[in-house]
Amino acid sequence: GTDGGNSANILHNARVLASLPEGVPVVLAGNRAAAAAVRGCFPQNFSIYTASNVMPQIGKLDVEPAREVIRQVFMEKIIYAKGLARAGGLIEGIFMPTPAAVLRAGRLLSQGSPPLPGWGDLLIVDVGGATTDVHSLGLGLPTKTGVVLRGLPEPLAKRTVEGDLGVRVSVLSLVESIGRERLQKELGLREEELHKLVQRLDQQPESLPQTEIERLFDRALGFHAIRIGVSRHAGTLTESYTPSGQVWIQEGKDLSQVNIIIGTGGVLVNSKEPHAMLRGAQKESNSSLELKPEKPRYFLDANYLLASAGLLSTVYPEAALEILENSLKADELRRRGF
Repeated sequence: GTDGGNSANILHNARVLASLPEGVPVVLAGNRAAAAAVRGCFPQNFSIYTASNVMPQIGKLDVEPAREVIRQVFMEKIIYAKGLARAGGLIEGIFMPTPAAVLRAGRLLSQGSPPLPGWGDLLIVDVGGATTDVHSLGLGLPTKTGVVLRGLPEPLAKRTVEGDLGVRVSVLSLVESIGRERLQKELGLREEELHKLVQRLDQQPESLPQTEIERLFDRALGFHAIRIGVSRHAGTLTESYTPSGQVWIQEGKDLSQVNIIIGTGGVLVNSKEPHAMLRGAQKESNSSLELKPEKPRYFLDANYLLASAGLLSTVYPEAALEILENSLKADELRRRGF
């Protein structure tokens, strides 16, 4: 609920979370008028963190304070649980979740750092073994006439995480999302051959492709992880009729005019054909209602600099931007002949 608005939903959700058998960190970022009542729902073994309301007014989003609190939780509960607290005595002030650092690098690259200009709206796709993360930088407002925007406003810097689209640890769910019959047809495989490839990655997620068919299978997994992940991230159009006639309704971000796509992640960086996988982010001819990029340029984070540049930007933004630009321009895939 907005500040002073609906409180029934946040109280209901608080009571559900409070019924968990073990205490977990809870970030309270809702209706400030209900904050005291929400905190009172939780036993003492829960850690409660408070941030500003992510939607203080109808039609207005303010997500950055909540992101900072989530980062604090990450540092306190995850980094220290992994024994990294000892590093704090040697290196000060650099702890940041990798996805947050990548998003920060994306914002820097998109907006620039005066006097250096940015690249404008862009998309970052990070394909991992367990998840596929998609970051978009841009308002995503309608770019076509006659389109009406519906739903909550989208944040300028948006990240989605698809936990069923990893190319190793989550390979079983990724294959199910793609469809086994589709993969068999694309790769020219029999059912038992596909089953062996899937089982190999599921049981040995550290495996790298050794044969041509394994390489093609990896390429197909990367392509479809990107295709499905960006489809879920991007907005859509639906047709509606009003007394004034036909209108188009947009929900989510319009990414159709985004012309920069940056790929990162092991399956892309280690592939001889990253361009073939990144094409999954582009709008398909048979998906006219999806607002995916139509004519993008592709870049590869071949040196894994996105997260590092995001960290560096907190202290030296201009240097971080120059390093990142030089690395990405050297790995623009069209220049490499793909």
